[in-house]
Amino acid sequence: MSKKEDHYFYDGLDIKDVTTYYKVISNIEDLLADIEAEIHRANLSVKMQFLSYEADHVGQRIANALLKAAKRGIEVRLLVDYYTDLYHQDKLIHIPRLKNTIQQKIRREWQTTQALFCTMQENGIQVKRTNPIGFLFHKCLWRDHKKLVIIDADTKDHQLAYVGGFNAADHHAAWHDFMVKMQGGIVKFLNDDFDRTWSGTNPARRVYYGDGFLLTDSLGKSLIFEATQQIIEQAEDRVIPYRSLRVEKEAGRRDKRSLKSISMW
Repeated sequence: MSKKEDHYFYDGLDIKDVTTYYKVISNIEDLLADIEAEIHRANLSVKMQFLSYEADHVGQRIANALLKAAKRGIEVRLLVDYYTDLYHQDKLIHIPRLKNTIQQKIRREWQTTQALFCTMQENGIQVKRTNPIGFLFHKCLWRDHKKLVIIDADTKDHQLAYVGGFNAADHHAAWHDFMVKMQGGIVKFLNDDFDRTWSGTNPARRVYYGDGFLLTDSLGKSLIFEATQQIIEQAEDRVIPYRSLRVEKEAGRRDKRSLKSISMW
């Protein structure tokens, strides 16, 4: 599908920003240390978005760094999906269990996380939640999976961002997810995406960045799958998708045509 045939909104981004820098960080300790150091160096703002945030070791480390930044006068904003009010340690919070001790433990952990959010707000950190669960949990599957860290997006000297699969919780850290650290022109567009989510004005759109980065956002999955299919169609040598039956099917179809190799995560 060409851009002219696409009916979704586009931001004008076709020229490669040669100053863009990418670094993959897959070790959780290296990632936390890197994020903490960059928050400490922040001059203007720190913005974070997670699907899940828990007040365990990882969550407390991030919170401590944010609290110190807020104390220095840095604008700090945190977006957390209501997934955190559904699951803690990958266990449903609000269901009856035969073992009451397990139920009590999970609820205490959840309550500790809620208290941490309150502590952040009391100390100058703006906290918002995305995608409320709804009456009788009827919106429980409508989650926002984005994980973003954006620092000093409106400055020229220190603008950077992290995007990837990392959530602020110990058990998520054990999944060996990674983040990509980015510096350069792409940061302003990730910052724009964060601001749109913060204000609740996200459109269904695509942002094409000249060196191959594609930012998609929509209320459903169709836009994302269309974009993924288009990327696979353009592949010349190798496809390494994350596991998804629909993506694997398309990658396998593409592999039969001419690709040298295909790997699945």
